[in-house]
Amino acid sequence: RAVFNCSQAALPWLKKSAQAHILSLSPPLNLAPKWFAQYGAYTTTKYAMTMLTLGMAEEFKRYGIAVNALWP
Repeated sequence: RAVFNCSQAALPWLKKSAQAHILSLSPPLNLAPKWFAQYGAYTTTKYAMTMLTLGMAEEFKRYGIAVNALWP
């Protein structure tokens, strides 16, 4: 939730920036059942962060804002 809230709060300034970027950390999507067996809640929230990043990238590209995630 922090990345979403911070991005929304910063959006007015990001729209005015010549090189606006939002960068977050999240894992690549891997739907192997082993990740859900023992760590279901954690895995779900981390994958949601990846999906949020993809969604914001599509939504904010019209403003020239790049949104990316580092996949450790």
